[in-house]
Amino acid sequence: LDFSKIESGHMELEQAPFQLREVIEGALDLLAGKAAEKRIDLLYEIADAGPATIEGDSSRLRQVLVNLLNNALKFTERGEVMLTVHPVATVDGLVELQFDVRDTGIGIAPEAMGRLFKSFSQVDSSTARRFGGTGLGLAISKRLVELMGGEVGLRSEEGQGTTLWFTLPLCAAPGRPAEPAPQETSVEPAPPDPAPVAGSSPPRVLLVENDPVSQLVTAQLLEKLGCHVDHALNGTEAVARCSRERFDMILMDCYMPEMDGFEATQAIRRLAGDRRNVPIIALTASVMPEDREKCERAGMDDFLAKPIRADELRRATRKWVLPRLAR
Repeated sequence: LDFSKIESGHMELEQAPFQLREVIEGALDLLAGKAAEKRIDLLYEIADAGPATIEGDSSRLRQVLVNLLNNALKFTERGEVMLTVHPVATVDGLVELQFDVRDTGIGIAPEAMGRLFKSFSQVDSSTARRFGGTGLGLAISKRLVELMGGEVGLRSEEGQGTTLWFTLPLCAAPGRPAEPAPQETSVEPAPPDPAPVAGSSPPRVLLVENDPVSQLVTAQLLEKLGCHVDHALNGTEAVARCSRERFDMILMDCYMPEMDGFEATQAIRRLAGDRRNVPIIALTASVMPEDREKCERAGMDDFLAKPIRADELRRATRKWVLPRLAR
């Protein structure tokens, strides 16, 4: 859906002040658990980047960073993934930053580099089977960076690792101090938040999402809230699981292959017993009134706009899960 909106010219960017370091560390935190599982060092260094607060679309910047870092971790079996951020130029309050994501992974053959940022690109079929394809993640990242006025590129040598980089022109927000001196930092996985109800078992949440990056990000946010996360890749899988298992909440992507979120919700509402009453929260990139109405007509209880924000997910979890656990 993001790719379609970009291609059709309907993607709108926000312009709001944000803390650069918070966005960077937030993206890294989401992937710290995956890096720890693979025993890969996840490092970052923020050079003297001028103002600590800048203006732009923080959600889209985070989305690009998560896509590139996730891709680097996917193709790295040992060693490290390193994110560095440094200014390229500063002119009249406009700061051009360069973000480098360097890995010690398998590298990319020269003949494959031109295909890397294309839709559904994979380096080759054997790599796709071994690591999983890059899908639309890098293509979306490239288009988002270009939409924000930046450029994307890569440096790689097969067997020696890859550096994916992008630049962004960002406006400095007035009245904030500069970043401190650069310091290389290792990212450790954070412990999860306590369970929403003291002494209760973790609430079970079914995440119905077919995009691997969105699935990863949302699952890690849920785990930080103390939830146990189960996965389904489409509506058909979701209905099948709900017919034989009990969940405290379902997060349902609206647009998926085989059976979309609207059809799946209607099918779940027709199940026997109290399984039909599980709270279903729509995940959608569109927040137009007609889309909200479509969610309500399908039987969804609430909705969250993509990209998912941690505070909104916490709100929905407290609203819909806590009353069920307190029964």
